[in-house]
Amino acid sequence: MSRPSRRFVLGLFAAALPALVLLGACDATLEGTVLRVGNEPFSMLVLRIDDGRDLALEGPLLAELERLQNRRVRLEGELLEGGPPGAAARLAVSSIEED
Repeated sequence: MSRPSRRFVLGLFAAALPALVLLGACDATLEGTVLRVGNEPFSMLVLRIDDGRDLALEGPLLAELERLQNRRVRLEGELLEGGPPGAAARLAVSSIEED
């Protein structure tokens, strides 16, 4: 069996690079609509961004976000990998601005 070519290995690395960058946490400012999705007892509060993906919301501002359901907001916080089933990722919210 032959060894993979250098070009092939570099191509694999380049394809994996975006995933490696997203594996950590990063600061983010995102706009969307706050929704409660899922069935009890497994429902969750999410931010539905314009491309249709849901980000699970967490942090000390959840009570205020509950009151903003079905409203458009701009949220700042830390974007974290590993969202629960049905969510693309998690957002630990540190600031809320209503549109």
